[in-house]
Amino acid sequence: MKEAKLVTADGHSLSLAGEWIENPEGVFDKQDCERKAFLRLTEKLKKQYSRLPICILADGLYPYENAFQ
Repeated sequence: MKEAKLVTADGHSLSLAGEWIENPEGVFDKQDCERKAFLRLTEKLKKQYSRLPICILADGLYPYENAFQ
C-alpha cells in the first residue's frame, strides 16, 4: 500500500490517504506497480486536499515525467 502522511514538527504522523497496489485475479496484460499507485494517490490528494501545500519526499523510483506533472 502506498500511503500519504502528514508529519508534524514534533514527529507525529497522520495518514491522509492510501492506495492499494494489487493485481486483478486471472489473466492481465500489465501488473500494477508503485508508480501507478503513486499517480492514483496523488489524484486522491489533489481532490481531497486541493488547498493544502504538499511536499513530496520520495526515493529514486519517482523522478520521472509523470510524477513531476
